[in-house]
Amino acid sequence: MDSSISRLPVIEIGGALPGASKSEAYRHLFGLALKFGDAPEKIDCADLPRMAIRLSPAAKAKLLHVAGMHDLTAGEAFAGMCAAGLARINNAGRAKKVATRGRKFELPFEPQSDQQRAYYDNIMAGLRDRRIVFAEASTGIGKSRVLAAAALGMAQQQKTPVIIAAPSVAIMEHLYREWLTLESGEITAVIMPGAAEFVDDAALRCYIAAADMLGEELEVDEVVRAWVAGGAKPLDPDSPIAHAIGEDAAWLLSDLRRLAINMPVDDFVLRGVDDSGGEAQDILRAVRARAQTDADVIFCTHAMLALSQKLNWTLLPEPCVVMIDEAHQFESAVARMNSEQISMYSLRVSLSKARKGKGKNNAAAKAIAEARKLTDLLKSMADDAATTICLTTMGKENLDGLGVPALIHSLAEKLSVKSLDSVPDIGRFRAGLRSAMNAIRVNTASNRVDLAFSPDRRYPSLYSGPSRMDRAMRGIWDAAKGGVVLASATLYTLDANGNSKCDYLRGILAVDHARLSAPPPVVSKSIYTIPVLQVPSPRAASGLIPPSRQSENPDWHRHVAQAITHAAGNAKGGTLVLLTAYRDIHEVSTILRGNGMDDRIIEMRQGVRFSETERQFRAAHAAGLRPVLLGLGVAWTGIDLKDSAVPADRDTLLTDLIVARLPVALNRTNAMLARIERTGMNPVISEALLMLKQGMGRLIRRDGVTDRRIWILDGRMFPPNEWRGMRPLTSAARRMLREYRKQKVFDFD
Repeated sequence: MDSSISRLPVIEIGGALPGASKSEAYRHLFGLALKFGDAPEKIDCADLPRMAIRLSPAAKAKLLHVAGMHDLTAGEAFAGMCAAGLARINNAGRAKKVATRGRKFELPFEPQSDQQRAYYDNIMAGLRDRRIVFAEASTGIGKSRVLAAAALGMAQQQKTPVIIAAPSVAIMEHLYREWLTLESGEITAVIMPGAAEFVDDAALRCYIAAADMLGEELEVDEVVRAWVAGGAKPLDPDSPIAHAIGEDAAWLLSDLRRLAINMPVDDFVLRGVDDSGGEAQDILRAVRARAQTDADVIFCTHAMLALSQKLNWTLLPEPCVVMIDEAHQFESAVARMNSEQISMYSLRVSLSKARKGKGKNNAAAKAIAEARKLTDLLKSMADDAATTICLTTMGKENLDGLGVPALIHSLAEKLSVKSLDSVPDIGRFRAGLRSAMNAIRVNTASNRVDLAFSPDRRYPSLYSGPSRMDRAMRGIWDAAKGGVVLASATLYTLDANGNSKCDYLRGILAVDHARLSAPPPVVSKSIYTIPVLQVPSPRAASGLIPPSRQSENPDWHRHVAQAITHAAGNAKGGTLVLLTAYRDIHEVSTILRGNGMDDRIIEMRQGVRFSETERQFRAAHAAGLRPVLLGLGVAWTGIDLKDSAVPADRDTLLTDLIVARLPVALNRTNAMLARIERTGMNPVISEALLMLKQGMGRLIRRDGVTDRRIWILDGRMFPPNEWRGMRPLTSAARRMLREYRKQKVFDFD
């Protein structure tokens, strides 16, 4: 055994340290007692369980010193010191409760429930002490309004700027709407949109001019032509982004998407701010300048916050207070912002569009030929089992022998040709190859290149970037000296003893114990008392086992479609189906449409913003069609499908939620892959449980709703079909399901 690891007796500590893993918790308690010079308590260790604890040489020497001073064995001294540290924590907690008993923070709106009131108090108590608050609240509590109110409270205390970050533009806009419901007085707030929220006005005008010259070869929607002629003003001046920008708002991409029917909208997305000029760029510059100088509260996306930290706060001002909604997604956003990804399939598609009609000898054709060579080489490195290979751990000599660095370098040269500057996403492809080359050349433990393959067709992608996000995370927390709020409906998981623990997210978010504030989760009972949980019979479950390869269960899509037809057939309103791949959405949708459900099916599609998908779903509901939405990604975590225009007991916008399969291994960042290498499947299990909890929470968004059902289709969750290699996941998921008071077993023909 490693000499730094000792098997030591451990006391029961319950939920005293919700942000720590077990071994970390015991080391912290031991260190706390050492720090304050506490004597070890007398502990009978005969019946205590033992645990492998890693101690540094210095800590082990101190343990032996304490044992010698008090005539104890090392085990007795360790257990006694842990007990002393635990007593110190418990005493401090009791003193704090006495000091704050009966104290409530001023709330700038009438709370809708005691839970919402408690959630606000938890956040403000943590911010008062400049802590990093793990603020979990179940859906329906009114979390967004509390965050807006807490931001207002901190701004009124002149702890500015306050930055509120959300995972998507839609959630960012929702938070801003909640801000507008408050009486903010002189406190100013802005939205910091990304360049991709605007139209490249120069590109759109060039397209229209070319269409006028070429006639029918290029189509221009007349409503778009009129919109441009009128200055591209907002279709809805009260939309959050338009409202935040003010009277200068124009050229919003969401407006062009609503207007254009026959035009390639994605060709007109503003890619950034440069010296080329343009009205949209001027608007974006003005918004950024205002955020840097005048704003007390700034709303942005996770990606914008991560990018700003990476660029030393040149986009956003350095924050005093940071509030992150859906904080369980934040680390992956930081990882993406600090990493590069290149899909060989997407690269070849983009190059093929550029080559069209230009013969076989142009720059795009040469780059396609080189991309094909690299694709074939990377595919040859896969075996039947591998979904990911870490190239940097193979060693530079081995990679040189295979020819990987040479082909990456050659493809990068082919892509650097100026005539390819207009290829969609060319900057991302160039950056991905450059990052991969640098990581392979330098080959340090802190950076890695992973080669990943799609499940069925084995298309390769290269991911390059840091193996840990600790440095970037701490850069944000250290800047936010006024405190941090990490808000979500899923921050905690239950340990084997039923204690709420946030150690997984605390670890990946690099939050120090010294600043951690972990109040108990605030839970609305309606989450578990209103819906009926529907689980498959053993017969039904046997057909609902998702394949790792299509050949393993070719009928899975048909069985899922059959279950959806069964559930949606007598649903009182709309249905949301949670899937994990666009291919699955397409296959299931095709079967459902063939079964006569064509007018009810709404699909999430790649390249289409979810706000448009949600608009279609709401329109179909208004037409009385009881729509069925097939979604992934943001559908698991960031939607609020309730009909606020009607009383809760008449809200049928979303009555049924279907989990088609467990959300396993959806995070493919370099940092996540490195965690898996270090700790095995624990990160995969933790993230799947957090995502499952998020997804199931999409159904109950307000109290008083009726006729709600949750359908679990993944047959691997239940004996005798249980996923043997993932029993820690399936058993924990079943424990999560036991929280639901009303349960039924379903079957179908």
